Amino acid sequence: MVLHRKSEIGTSKTLKHNPMSEKTQTILIGALSILTLSAGFLGLLFIFPLLETERVEDLIRIGFIFLASAIFFSSGVVSLAIIKKRKRH
Repeated sequence: MVLHRKSEIGTSKTLKHNPMSEKTQTILIGALSILTLSAGFLGLLFIFPLLETERVEDLIRIGFIFLASAIFFSSGVVSLAIIKKRKRH
């Protein structure tokens, strides 16, 4: 990976410093994607038994937890799909 940095006078300097290889980055992002996906799934499982409450305040709280869990789960799925697509090409 080559990074470009603008200097003060407008010319471009090329930086060749890359602390991680592309394979290491893919493995790290894949592990974080699986962690995010599982956190969202566990959050969705956690709120399922709580839906039997009759208090409106509890239902609102459960709705926020559901929304956060759904965002975690979907972002994990999307990032895994992007990684799989990058591996094919």
